[in-house]
Amino acid sequence: MIEPPDPLLRRDALRHGAPVVGRDGDGDRDPGRDEGRAGGGRRAKLPPPPAEPRRRARRAGRVLWPVTAVVVTLGVLFVTLFPVRSYFDQRQAIADAEAGLAALEADNRALEERVAALDTPEEIERIAREQLNLVRPGEEAFAVLPPQPPTDLPDLFPYPLARLLLEAGR
Repeated sequence: MIEPPDPLLRRDALRHGAPVVGRDGDGDRDPGRDEGRAGGGRRAKLPPPPAEPRRRARRAGRVLWPVTAVVVTLGVLFVTLFPVRSYFDQRQAIADAEAGLAALEADNRALEERVAALDTPEEIERIAREQLNLVRPGEEAFAVLPPQPPTDLPDLFPYPLARLLLEAGR
């Protein structure tokens, strides 16, 4: 009875370049293996390629995948981070503009109330009397002057002369 081939032996034989003809890896031809083919014989098998380029390709693949993942991750961050940051900047600018608008609307309401108050005849008369010193016809205007501050001058020249002039002006 033929034992089933050991896959590890076959893989090791392929890896080290040993010729493998049959399934069992012993180099002998298995009976009945190639008799059913047209041309009635065995095909010549090329030796497997050296294992070194495969190892390099695997090593390059092991290095290439993490680098590709990092590049893709950075690309995704770049594509999403800048729009998100500008989105938050725009939200802040909108909030600032809305706060400024609310302040301007409050000032506008206060000014509208002031305009409404200035349209009344009583307010017009009050402003004319206080700020422009106007009186109605037939009224007399009196101006009360503020008192003069006392002057204390030293006794040295030219102050005694100035004192005499000030006292004469009273």
